Amino acid sequence: MSEPKRSFQKSLDEVAGAAFLGKDTVFRPAEVFQILYETKPECIARVLPPPLVPYEKPYVVLAHTNFKEVSFDDCLYGPGYLETALYIPCSYEGVKGTFVVAMILNTDIATFMGRERGGYPKKMGTVGYYYKGDRYVAFSARQGIPFVIMEGELDGEPNDPAFLTELANAVTPDPSQPELTFNYNFKWAPGLGGKLFSTQPMLLKGKKGKFRLGEEQRLGKGKVTYIHSDNDPWGDLEVVRVLGCSVDLVESRLFAKGGAAFPVDPDAYAPYAFYGWDRMTRDPKWDNER
Repeated sequence: MSEPKRSFQKSLDEVAGAAFLGKDTVFRPAEVFQILYETKPECIARVLPPPLVPYEKPYVVLAHTNFKEVSFDDCLYGPGYLETALYIPCSYEGVKGTFVVAMILNTDIATFMGRERGGYPKKMGTVGYYYKGDRYVAFSARQGIPFVIMEGELDGEPNDPAFLTELANAVTPDPSQPELTFNYNFKWAPGLGGKLFSTQPMLLKGKKGKFRLGEEQRLGKGKVTYIHSDNDPWGDLEVVRVLGCSVDLVESRLFAKGGAAFPVDPDAYAPYAFYGWDRMTRDPKWDNER
């Protein structure tokens, strides 16, 4: 018996119902290539919105992920997507996590879902990677500019022997549960008639987990190259020292429960509101148009 034709009218079950009905979002398997590096404290200070507090060391985490199957696609654990993400380790009210500065994806639905539901500053772009032997190379590009290139030589020796310890210390709230961490995002709705916000900006604390799927974690030396883009200025978090890189095959899970939302001062947050937007300059000649 053939399936009924789809319509503009849809039920929750037809539109990623598990996520909208309070169930976990699951990515299984997910191949994660990440690099930890040190930047300058002043770079962190310019990028991290209040009321988030920077980690004691000016660290940045870059992650390229091949989400091979996901729970919200067109069929149960259907095709996945590629994503490159930029994080700053930080804390809120003493709870460690990572502020999501930017994300680039190669698919539309995952972009919309993350932005509209979770406040993630996602954009669509070109995301690619090469992984063969000990060599891993990943990049993201938009508007013709490959603004971030990640490289890894997975020889088992990170740039700094303390790489894994430093990474865990920076992002893990509870050392007894190193697989569980938090993402910090900001969510708001654009206003009308000259108002920036139509809703109270909220700081979202989202609980996530990465559970290894039996594959051995691979470690190595990482390298980060940034090419300046006005619309994707990831290089503002300049590289001072790379600590290392890793590749893991995991089940990545965004938990429906365990997170929280906190109202923030609209005026204090306003300068940071457009991380997920491009620069769209308005020509004054249009201001007198009727």
